[in-house]
This record gives sequence, C-alpha cells and structure tokens, in this order.
Amino acid sequence: MRYTATIGTFDGVHLGHRHLLGQLKAEAMSRGMKPLAVTFTSHPLSAIRPEMIPPALSTPEERIADIQALGIDTLALDFTQELRRLTAAEFLTMLRRRHQVHVVMPGFNNRIGSDRIHGIDQYTDAGIRAGVEILPTSSRRPGPEISSSAIRKAIALGDMDEAAEMLGHPYRITGTVVHGQAIGRTIDFPTANILTPADIAIPGPGVYAADTADGHRAVVNIGTRPTVTDGNPAPATTIEAHLLDFNGNLYGSTLTLSFIRRLRDERKFSSIDDLKRAIQADTVSARLI
Repeated sequence: MRYTATIGTFDGVHLGHRHLLGQLKAEAMSRGMKPLAVTFTSHPLSAIRPEMIPPALSTPEERIADIQALGIDTLALDFTQELRRLTAAEFLTMLRRRHQVHVVMPGFNNRIGSDRIHGIDQYTDAGIRAGVEILPTSSRRPGPEISSSAIRKAIALGDMDEAAEMLGHPYRITGTVVHGQAIGRTIDFPTANILTPADIAIPGPGVYAADTADGHRAVVNIGTRPTVTDGNPAPATTIEAHLLDFNGNLYGSTLTLSFIRRLRDERKFSSIDDLKRAIQADTVSARLI
C-alpha cells in the first residue's frame, strides 16, 4: 500500500492538527493512497535538548488513538540518535523505501531533518532528492492560529474553556488511583488521589469541575492541600478527585478526568469545618455546570 503522509508530534491532536489531517485524508483518497501520520514515541527534543521538552498534552498512546479515530494510519518512530542524524532528504528516502511513503504534505511551521528544513521550497528540493512528491497544504484553519504551546499556557492558567476551544474537546488527563492520606474520607468527601505520568501538563493550582470517562461529575483539587497539612505544603502537587454520587473502591484503577471549568483558587481555610463548607459549595457549583 502506498501512502500520502504528514509528519509531526501532534501533541494534543488539536483542531489545527485535525484540519491538516482532514486535508491529508482527502488528498490521499483522491490519489488512491492511504493517509499516514508519521509521529514519534518520544518528543524529538529528548535526543537533542531533553531539558527543553514542554509538558505533554497527551501520551503517545492517546495521540495515536486520536489520529486513528479519524481514519488515518499512524507510524510511530523512535527518535534515536541515528534518526536524528538523518538529513531531510535521507529521512524522506527512508520513509519511501521502508514505509511506502510516496507523497508528503508538510504541516505549517514544520521542520524536519538534521538540516532543519522548512518551507515548501526546501521541502520540494529534499523531496526531489528522495523521490518523494511534496504536496503543499491548501489552507490554514479559519480563525485564530492554534498551537500546542498556546493550549499549554491556557491549561497552566486554569482556563479550561480556552483550552477546550483549541483542542475541540475538554482537556483530559489519565492516571492511576493511588493511596493517599485518606483525609477526605474523614471529612465525608472521599477523594481519588491520581498519579499521572511525570511529563503530562497539569492544570494550574485550583479547584475544578471535571467529568470521568464513565460520566461521573467530579470536584478536583490540584495543589498542595494547605488546610489539611497544617500550613506545611505537600511535598509535590497533588491531584485529588471527589466523584459525585459514587461509592466504590478505585485504588489501582485507571481514571480519566476531562476538565470542564475552574471553580476557584486553592486556599488555606481557618478550620476543617470551613473547608467542608467550601467543598460542599464546590459540589453544588460543579453540578450546575
């Protein structure tokens, strides 16, 4: 099978990515080929400047699943030192010979190869040397420019509406429910303590309304729990979700949270009773969204 491909990290598979992937699919079908998204199992900076890797909006597995859900095949390459040393022409040649990629549609502001080519003229020159046709994208998505970095900024600020508008869906994180201090249970608001991959973007400190994958609304606290730690911040940022209308044991399970809206700042209350009243108000606010 011959492929028309595009290349990128596709972090978050946001609406800008989806616009490009839609063009890719249409062009591939018109040529009797299959569409292919070439991506990477780790961020390319991991082999160049690992300290510069930005927080991820999605795991490699989530990116691949989201792209495949659009009817597009995926090729996830390990970004090794060997791959890093390939020039753009050598990289395109490898894609043609090993993976039957015969047409490449570059993304906007996309650079490839150790020579860091960009722009349609440089892509076309590399394509000629590799025996790969370079196909310009026909248009950008209407409206403001969307980027993964802009989405990360919105998430860090707790602006979940802005993040969702660019992603096309609420921002979600997936993690494992681990044992905490069980303080929430003692104040009648049991929480699931969620451990996420270390490289995933976490919303800024605060209290949020979120939904679980099976439809439970949740109140989620992200921060250092200043009230229950007697003024001594927790050693690291914690993610604690109180699931509304749920009574069960989640320890060891995988939980996905889709963030709907930031409800308030995290703050230190003068007493546990004040904290309980605030959480009760949070649950009411979360139900009303």
